[in-house]
Amino acid sequence: LLTIGETARVLGVSEAWVRRLAEQGKLACQWTPYGRLFQPQDVERLRVEREAAKLRRTSEEGVKC
Repeated sequence: LLTIGETARVLGVSEAWVRRLAEQGKLACQWTPYGRLFQPQDVERLRVEREAAKLRRTSEEGVKC
């Protein structure tokens, strides 16, 4: 399991952004005495989705005439 800080580093975002994703139900977490913990496979799925969206935006920007 990954801590909120580890999750933020993997995704390249702030810890606050990870908290918002968890609160919105967009990234599942487990509450423990140590705080929120995230499944590595969930974090990786989100990282891949974000990278794909970034690539789509970049390719769409290149198509403008």
